[in-house]
Amino acid sequence: LDSQIFAFMLPIVLLIYAIGFGAGAIAGEEDRGTMEILLANPISRRRLALEKAAALAATVGLLALAVFLVVWLGGLAVGLEPGVGNLAAAVLALFLLSSGFGAFALGIGAATGRRGAAIGIAAAVALGGYLLQSLGPLVDALEPWTVLSPFAHYASGDRLREGFDGGAVAILLGLGLLLVGIAAASFERRDLRL
Repeated sequence: LDSQIFAFMLPIVLLIYAIGFGAGAIAGEEDRGTMEILLANPISRRRLALEKAAALAATVGLLALAVFLVVWLGGLAVGLEPGVGNLAAAVLALFLLSSGFGAFALGIGAATGRRGAAIGIAAAVALGGYLLQSLGPLVDALEPWTVLSPFAHYASGDRLREGFDGGAVAILLGLGLLLVGIAAASFERRDLRL
């Protein structure tokens, strides 16, 4: 489960969804020409950006809950019994990693108004972070820099065996919240294409 599903497949699936959602949340509205309708309501740009971030977290959270249920029930069906607490810790880290990159895409979209740029930049940074974390132990020059990759904090320890890692969760949560704040501030200050 850890080496194939949680280390590779699930992060890719949830990252694709989260980055696409985050990029389309603000920049997609501008591309479709629906942003002026949203901003005609008596809400601030900051509130709109924060609500888009909350929607991102809620939908990624639902996907993470579905992952938890499928893995847990599927494991029970085949006689593999991952501990509920350890599985929840692994899924929480997956949620925080994915929603963090979704917040990054939201911020790029909020700063540029370009959905394609937000997807491309966020995907490139995600790929770079994954490669840094994967190649860091193999390349001496990269090893000290792996701490900069969110994937290094996501993959720290073996959550399916060891459970919750408070330090890694705090770093991923803090990074995600910081990116949401930056996205809201960027959207508030930018001239929009209406």
